[in-house]
Amino acid sequence: MRFQRLIFAVILACGVTACAKNITGVTHSVPPLAYVRYINAVSDTFNMDFRAVDQVVYSQPFLNVAYRGLGDANYQGYQAGSRHVRVFLDPSPGNTAAPVDPIVVSTVMADTTYTFVAGSYYTLVHIGNARAGAAVTPKLWIITDALPVQSAASVQYRIINVASVQGAVDVYASATGTTTGTPTASSLGFASSTAYLTWAPGPLIMKMTTPGTQTLV
Repeated sequence: MRFQRLIFAVILACGVTACAKNITGVTHSVPPLAYVRYINAVSDTFNMDFRAVDQVVYSQPFLNVAYRGLGDANYQGYQAGSRHVRVFLDPSPGNTAAPVDPIVVSTVMADTTYTFVAGSYYTLVHIGNARAGAAVTPKLWIITDALPVQSAASVQYRIINVASVQGAVDVYASATGTTTGTPTASSLGFASSTAYLTWAPGPLIMKMTTPGTQTLV
């Protein structure tokens, strides 16, 4: 009996030793990253799924993004370099368990390859209209974000025009909502953006007019 116990103890010790040799696993260094966020500005169809289709790691998807929505968690780290991304329809608002048609969810609404630079920030805005005959078909407008220095004494914002059916507008930004004087942004065209602007903490009201007039749009 004592001999059997000794044999068991030796086997157990060997097993523990064998397991201990593999506890470190395999480590991988983080590759150079760019930082990407996605906004859905396509107004006339389902929600959208944004995915990288060239690799899984360092390729955070943005799923079930509603019109006017920002993909979950804002900026995400994407491996820098040439990346292939696609946007698909997602006809299941709120990520419900309702059955969906595979043909619908495999419909590609945007498809592009872009070279992301390590350390840079990007906003990918999905613009256009999905319906047949639309003047602007859905596509990704990729903006390189020159992020301003943050300050406790002010906020920074910018104005982008994603209304494909509207055309150019004058934009007035004020604390009172006035549309007199010089516009904050003049004749801001579709798929155009201002630089980052500075505003003191407090009320900020924006109004848009047809260029050169006081007619609100």
